[in-house]
Amino acid sequence: MSNAILAQSINRTTVGHALRILRREYAHNATALNALNKASVELSMTIWSFDGETLVLESRTTIGHKYTVTAQGCDGSCKARGSHWHLQAFELLMRAARIAVQPAKPRMTDEQYAAAVAACDDLF
Repeated sequence: MSNAILAQSINRTTVGHALRILRREYAHNATALNALNKASVELSMTIWSFDGETLVLESRTTIGHKYTVTAQGCDGSCKARGSHWHLQAFELLMRAARIAVQPAKPRMTDEQYAAAVAACDDLF
C-alpha cells in the first residue's frame, strides 16, 4: 500500500485509538507520556501535513518556520532532544495509519455465537 493511501486513511477515530494504545504503552515513561499528550494537543492546533513518511509541522512561535519529522527523527532546525512532541506526533500518526489499514475482524455468525454460548453453558 502506498504511503499516500496510508496517510489518507487517518481520521479522528484512528488517531484516538492510536492515542489510547500509546498512552497505555507509555504508562511508565512520564517523559514520553507528557510528549504524547502535548503532541495530541498540538496536532489539533498546529498546521501540519503528513504523507505517510514525513510529517511537516509549522512552528507556532516562529512565523514561516517548518519542522520536518521522519522515522529517523527531527530535522536539524529542531533543538529538542530525546522524547519530545514532534517525535510523538509522528509516532501517533504512524500508529493511526497502521490501525486504519488493518482489516476488520470478522464477526461471529449466529451459528458460531450459539456454539460459543453452548460451550460456556457446558462449563458451568
